[in-house]
Amino acid sequence: MNIDKITVALDFKDDIERQDLWRIISSIPEYVIKAPGDSTPCDLMILQVSDNDLSDVFSRIDSIVALHAAKYIFLATANLDTEMLLKALRAGVKEVMQLPAVEADITKALLDFRKNLIHDVAKMKDKVVKQGIILSLQGSKGGVGTTTLAVNIAATLLEQHPDKAVVLVDMNKLYGDIPLFLGARPIFNWIEVARNVNRLDATYLMSILARHSSGLHFLPAPPTLEGDDTITPAVIERVLTLLQTVFDFIVIDNGQSIDASSGQIFKHSHIVVLVTVLSLPCLVNVKKLLDMFLYSRYMPLDRLRVVATRYSKKSEITLKDAEKSINMKIFHAVVNDYYSSMSAINQGKTVSEVAPKSDLCKSIKELTEALFSVTKDNGRVGGLKSLLSGSKVFKS
Repeated sequence: MNIDKITVALDFKDDIERQDLWRIISSIPEYVIKAPGDSTPCDLMILQVSDNDLSDVFSRIDSIVALHAAKYIFLATANLDTEMLLKALRAGVKEVMQLPAVEADITKALLDFRKNLIHDVAKMKDKVVKQGIILSLQGSKGGVGTTTLAVNIAATLLEQHPDKAVVLVDMNKLYGDIPLFLGARPIFNWIEVARNVNRLDATYLMSILARHSSGLHFLPAPPTLEGDDTITPAVIERVLTLLQTVFDFIVIDNGQSIDASSGQIFKHSHIVVLVTVLSLPCLVNVKKLLDMFLYSRYMPLDRLRVVATRYSKKSEITLKDAEKSINMKIFHAVVNDYYSSMSAINQGKTVSEVAPKSDLCKSIKELTEALFSVTKDNGRVGGLKSLLSGSKVFKS
């Protein structure tokens, strides 16, 4: 894209409005208007929207994006309202202009748009491309604390590394509760990403991600299963690859289901945590999951970590019993602290906010440090060390 000469196409039904906008844009040296009938791709397309074609305009935008007819889209309308702005944002529209055209407003919008493009290009040139670390958590059953761990590990990473960018991704499609755990009401979720994957770039993705007051970004699961079929393995691969260029740490709550999407997540994960409690049904499922990883070859087995939650020294099944049954070391045992955990969930806050001095908070911090520690010798993530490393247990 040549920022010195930005090409513009005008898609207007009203000839008078079109001529007014043509006159205004022609007076801006950095912009060049395409001639009528020119079907070559442009940098910016401005679409006129009227009440009669409001329902069709967003399907037109989808077609423009699919055909790569324009890199950016503006809308121009005489009836500007909140609903229109929200739908336009979701569709990736960069600007909504008010008609009839006011020369000062149109000129400012176009000059600001070009200024932002120049700024973005400069940032990309100076920016060091990240290779974010992906941690995914897989529950052995529902209710074992997978979401609690995912939310609090992500929050702890941000506390321990305030100079790093952290994102939390909810792939628990049926029971995604991350917004509840963070006391948030996000506008967008996975469906918006999946439906607009063709226009997906870092800027658009960041506009969809929700942001917690702590600075933690997160992508919620859909509130219903409607549109779930759009979240394909190909979409997940695209999103994860993009997230790695923007964030230093990507934490994924994968829930307890296993499907093709899970397989794509496992392939991209640097560390996979299997979450369990010390109960026979859960440990049986952990063994099944370990066998699945062994035969499916989703990823090297040295990336797997088994973490026990709600641990108590009084548990009928001991850590040694559990390790013997699954034939693997328990990487970490998170202490049982029902009150602190439920208090945090019910208040929509992290454990460190509600009970910063609790054994549970301490245990989660130690787990996070163990998973993401970096050795001085080779710079590798500590979570990729040998599975035979000793388990970490806090007294309860």
